[in-house]
Amino acid sequence: MSRYPLLLCVLGLFCWLLLTTHAAAMTDPLGQSEHALRQGHVHQAIAMLEASRWPDATRETQRLALLGEAYLRARRFDVAAETLNEAARRVGSDEHTLASDIALRQGQLALARREPTAETFFRQALQHAEQAHDVARQAAVRLNWLRAGKDFTRRCEHLTAVRDLLTAHPGLPYADQIAAHLGQQ
Repeated sequence: MSRYPLLLCVLGLFCWLLLTTHAAAMTDPLGQSEHALRQGHVHQAIAMLEASRWPDATRETQRLALLGEAYLRARRFDVAAETLNEAARRVGSDEHTLASDIALRQGQLALARREPTAETFFRQALQHAEQAHDVARQAAVRLNWLRAGKDFTRRCEHLTAVRDLLTAHPGLPYADQIAAHLGQQ
């Protein structure tokens, strides 16, 4: 039972990495910043993201969301909250994938601060992921939501939902490995 929380954290991070890592990421400054953050170079990512601005509203919102995550990883919670709130204000009503990412990061921040609003953010992230028809993102949100859950029944519901998503969509990258890990629970 003691491996359970660690496994959930690893699975959540694993799904998140699947969503955010791609070969084209290294061709632009935003992708380079994201790569630096994923490699654990938090302060380098913060410096790169603070120094850049994007004229395109969507890219600027993505930059703010990523900067908010970097501040979260640097444990600068107040600045992370301000940055993520600004990103949430800027996101377009039809940008469900980006809105899901922002809400997921806000949930992770609330979880790190031990705030009861974490579940609300995870619920929003899941709704946006469902509207975007993004199955991998739905699984990532549910795995992150598991960390916030204290209710055993609800935790089981999320695990079952993730298993169902992976079973229904076996073509997802690494679906077999994630399902195998979940099957051990």
